Amino acid sequence: MKVAAKLEIDKQFTLYTDLLLSNPAMFELQIKGAANG
Repeated sequence: MKVAAKLEIDKQFTLYTDLLLSNPAMFELQIKGAANG
């Protein structure tokens, strides 16, 4: 169960990273949000 959860987290993180890298506006928003948090 823990391994499956870890694999799913890794998969979702990869999908999110791909989204940021393919969309400069989303990437910029992420950077601004991280700087304000």
